[in-house]
Amino acid sequence: MSRPRKPFGAQQPGRLPATMMKVLAAEMSDPQRLRRGKQYSKDGSVLDIVVDRGVVTCEVQGTRSTPYIAALEVTPGDGMPLRRDVRAVCNCPDDNNWDDHACKHVIAAMFVFADELLMEPGLLDAWRGRDETEPNHDTSADDDHDDDEV
Repeated sequence: MSRPRKPFGAQQPGRLPATMMKVLAAEMSDPQRLRRGKQYSKDGSVLDIVVDRGVVTCEVQGTRSTPYIAALEVTPGDGMPLRRDVRAVCNCPDDNNWDDHACKHVIAAMFVFADELLMEPGLLDAWRGRDETEPNHDTSADDDHDDDEV
């Protein structure tokens, strides 16, 4: 795990994905959980963050002595996911997702992830499962093969 970073300066490369992640957090929450999650992210309650293919995992210090583990799972794809592509998981008592709302720990994780995206927008592709080293499908090779058959 790694300690969350705090963005600085006015010109950050990932302003759009960071803002979109915050909008997604609002979509996934109710006003009270959103407010508390934002506060947790500002207070430094998110102790660690790991961005892996398909999941962002955070340790979030809540009211108990042991941190909660909040995760944001996503289906593979490109760009910012839609609400239906994301599943929030936390080991807190509130993770029964009342009315399909994410808990404050997941919301805090999303806001910290938004800060990470602000500084390093390529993390979105890593999370969505898109590897920069994967070759794009080149259709010109297919076209050359068609010419051979003529």
